[in-house]
Amino acid sequence: MALNLGREVAYSQSTGQKEQLSRSVQRGIRRVQDLCKVLQLPTVFEETAVSYFQRAVQHPAFHLVSLEKKELLGGCCIFVTCRQHNWPLTMGTICSLLYAKQELFAGVFLSLQKELGLSVPALSLADLVSTHLNSAGSAVSGDEPISDSEIEQYLRGPEEIRAFSKAKGWP
Repeated sequence: MALNLGREVAYSQSTGQKEQLSRSVQRGIRRVQDLCKVLQLPTVFEETAVSYFQRAVQHPAFHLVSLEKKELLGGCCIFVTCRQHNWPLTMGTICSLLYAKQELFAGVFLSLQKELGLSVPALSLADLVSTHLNSAGSAVSGDEPISDSEIEQYLRGPEEIRAFSKAKGWP
């Protein structure tokens, strides 16, 4: 027989529910850190993305979302961080790393942006093209003119445009 000595015990304390949540948040943080390492992002980006992730999981809007969306939340935090630092990372790159559908990712991204009140600048096309051309082994210094066909090759693909349009409710 349990004695109640004037002290109430919350259900979550008796079941370890908070500890489970804490472990799940810790796994999410490790996932964000691992993705940042895969993308070879600077430490300050990793710290910012982790901070956004911690804020997001504490926000009531993200408490009752599906596990799939919670998995995408970390990727969205990295995506936001990269955009804020003008780092040329596309939604397609993050989605391929997370094996995620772009429509679902776009929806989580827009929710994150809205709920946390984050300012997310547009990606600089010049930086994106330069990064891709340099990573492809091209000797582009940034001073050479880039042809229209090269620019078109690195514009957002139709899948990204459709995903954002669908998430925003555009026709």
